[in-house]
Amino acid sequence: MRRLLFLTLAIAALLPAQAMGQKPKLAATLLTCSSGVTPLERSLTVLGSMPATGATNRMWMRFELYHKVPGSGTTFKRVKLPAWNPWIKSDPKVSGLVFERKVDSLMSPANYRVTVRFRWYNNARKRIKSKTKTSKVCRQTALDSTTPPTQ
Repeated sequence: MRRLLFLTLAIAALLPAQAMGQKPKLAATLLTCSSGVTPLERSLTVLGSMPATGATNRMWMRFELYHKVPGSGTTFKRVKLPAWNPWIKSDPKVSGLVFERKVDSLMSPANYRVTVRFRWYNNARKRIKSKTKTSKVCRQTALDSTTPPTQ
């Protein structure tokens, strides 16, 4: 139990963090997808990671949450989360940027995914590269037909 607590604290201390030494891969990774009867039991956590390129001075990253509810067609629609709006910016000249975001109280039934936008800037503060990655889908299913969707 003590080892698990230490490991959890060690991971929490690293995130959000800027990669040191080893370059992270470019990714938007769904770390957790928790379902439950109440909104407080339903959450997701996503990790964004990006490596520096040769001419990179600073890196920026931004997270956007999307959801699709049954009967709404095939399109995911953006969920406005004010706390997610700012761009996360690296310190100058680091080898990579790693950051995680969590959202609680997900609506059910619905499917969720997160798009992470990445930008690289040079010493002159000019954007030299942009990429976008999308996480796997986090499915929140209705647990029974008498439970209405809540958020």
